[in-house]
Amino acid sequence: MRREIARDNAAGRKERDGQLFVWGAMVEAVYRDGDAQARDRLRGWAKGKLTDKRHLQRAENGFARIEDVAADTADS
Repeated sequence: MRREIARDNAAGRKERDGQLFVWGAMVEAVYRDGDAQARDRLRGWAKGKLTDKRHLQRAENGFARIEDVAADTADS
């Protein structure tokens, strides 16, 4: 019984992790490919929704990483 519950929980976690990965990739693509207004909107949503400072900092680091990659690509 416990093994079945653990197996079901692990399968559920794996599915949610996959969903989160895809959502993150989608947000990254929208930010990367969007215009300044789209990027500002995403940053605003992050600031409004991510109340934990650690999570907001992670989001900001992600935005900065995407911008750095874009700048490096433009310089090449």
